[in-house]
Amino acid sequence: MAEADSDTAHLCDAISRLPDELLHTILEKIPLLDAVTTGFLSRRWRDVWKYISIVEFGPLWVQLTGKDVFSSLNQFIRLHKGQKIQNFSVSFKYQPEMSTHVDSWIHFAISKHVKDLHLDFDAIDFRFNETRTDMIRYIEYDPCYEIPPCVFNCKSLVRLILCCCVLELPMSIQLPSLKVLRLQGIELPQDAIQILTSNAPVLQYLLLIDCNSTSDLHINIAPNQHFHNLEIIEHFFAVNHRTRMFIKAPTAFQVAFLGSMPRSKYIIEEVSEYAQFHFSFPEMFNLSGKHRLNILGNDSRIQKYENRFQEILASCHKSNDIRMCNWCIQLLSLRELRNLERLKFDCTILAISCTFWKWELPGIIYMLKACPKVEELTLSMAPGEEKIKIAQDYLLQHDFQESRFLDNQNLGLELENLRTVRFVHGGDHKTWDHEYFDLKRFFNGAMLGAQFIGLLKNHAVNLQSLIFKSSEQELKCFLKKRKKKKDEEKETTTRRSPPIRIYWD
Repeated sequence: MAEADSDTAHLCDAISRLPDELLHTILEKIPLLDAVTTGFLSRRWRDVWKYISIVEFGPLWVQLTGKDVFSSLNQFIRLHKGQKIQNFSVSFKYQPEMSTHVDSWIHFAISKHVKDLHLDFDAIDFRFNETRTDMIRYIEYDPCYEIPPCVFNCKSLVRLILCCCVLELPMSIQLPSLKVLRLQGIELPQDAIQILTSNAPVLQYLLLIDCNSTSDLHINIAPNQHFHNLEIIEHFFAVNHRTRMFIKAPTAFQVAFLGSMPRSKYIIEEVSEYAQFHFSFPEMFNLSGKHRLNILGNDSRIQKYENRFQEILASCHKSNDIRMCNWCIQLLSLRELRNLERLKFDCTILAISCTFWKWELPGIIYMLKACPKVEELTLSMAPGEEKIKIAQDYLLQHDFQESRFLDNQNLGLELENLRTVRFVHGGDHKTWDHEYFDLKRFFNGAMLGAQFIGLLKNHAVNLQSLIFKSSEQELKCFLKKRKKKKDEEKETTTRRSPPIRIYWD
């Protein structure tokens, strides 16, 4: 025991002898509370923590210390001796009497050449209410803190996150280093995004979360060769359903709509034809009760969401890359079964999240027929069993038999450009061994997955490879050129040795 204590003491002495700069780096790798606590170790450590450049005060600090953010941060600033702040993050519930102190916090961070500034005033609180089937409740508090002009002229800022505050943009804005901008729960003037992005020449990423909850949201991003990613997250009950969204992002490489689809209209005025569009609305599955948004049928109140999604899709028909969740696919399934007009897309890359549920199959067929130029198809097996509830009268009118539906498809022309199909399973269970691969096992017994493989075999005449991927394994099958006799079995080979035998049936 004495020997162990001696070794520990020797190690502590060795660490204490390290240069201050290295000790500062070490302390920045641990939680702020632990870093501050090192000041009690010895005289050598008393002031080391006062030079750290990672400053984070929020709910975790309150939970661990029992002290409020307001007084703790004021004390930290008084004691800090460093020349630079790398990351300054503050999250707390703002009150009007705090305004002067908050101003001083921000000026402190900017005077230290802060690179990452995160200010969350908790003006909007989203909570899950168990008594309402986990629907999101929207709560608004007033008043909000107004961001001072100095933030918009901070030349060192690389990442800026503002939550639940007021933006009154100054006449002069200079953000020459800003690459990431995230705005949440903020009412933005119509020209705010255009002004901000015009004065951030290297901006790469813009994330908007529940902004303009009571008014139209105008997202006008100034042309910028560096900008590549626009993400919009909106919760259904956080936004007035009569409002609209307008988007101009001429240089964006990715435009993502996430969360839900609460607004009455989405107008995509200008995007790059090379942009990737991503639609993921998992929250739409959870809506029920008087809203009835998860019950599809012959009801104009319900079909407006189907039509709204069609309008968004029509705006991205020139996109090269389209990705969508299983809620979108289930909507398109109902449209396909009603034989309504089908959109056409120029995309060469198509990614679909699905569970190979019966009512997703027509939606997948819809997208394959709508994308005759597609070269790469990815089908990701979505977690869970989220399914739209079909009204009984609608079910009786449009029900179908899966295998017969597949047999009646003629996709030769639509799939002639298809070269690669990738099936992705998010599970971590082993689905094959060194000798054979079982499709049924890979698809968790979902027969439609294996039947869809048969559809590809029969119609994708130029298909070159099938890829099956789980979190732990990946199998690439390279298909030989189709033989002349239609009824001959297609052979498969892989890069593995010996080759894995695939059981199609």
